[in-house]
Amino acid sequence: MEEIKQLIKDINSDMDITFDGKVYTITHKEKLFQVIPFAQFDRETLNDIRKTVWMNENKCILDEIDRNNDKLDNDKQKNIDERGNQTARDMYTYGITEKKHFSKQTIAR
Repeated sequence: MEEIKQLIKDINSDMDITFDGKVYTITHKEKLFQVIPFAQFDRETLNDIRKTVWMNENKCILDEIDRNNDKLDNDKQKNIDERGNQTARDMYTYGITEKKHFSKQTIAR
């Protein structure tokens, strides 16, 4: 436990960690920072904590949120475009195979 505590202190001296037998509780300036189940605490967890602390200290968290939101918006638009293209292909295929003519009223329904 002392080794883990030192690793946390190396990330930020204001941080502390306790273990109750089931979960690790990490605090920053005596306020809850993160709770991690015993089985999930590993080197990757320490890297995530390190990254979060760095981002908070350097005020980069908003930039990261903006990048993630932009990616979600782009993915959503691609999905909408893809569904629209598929609908158009289906309508064309149906019109060819069934020899139907689509009027504006038919498409609007």
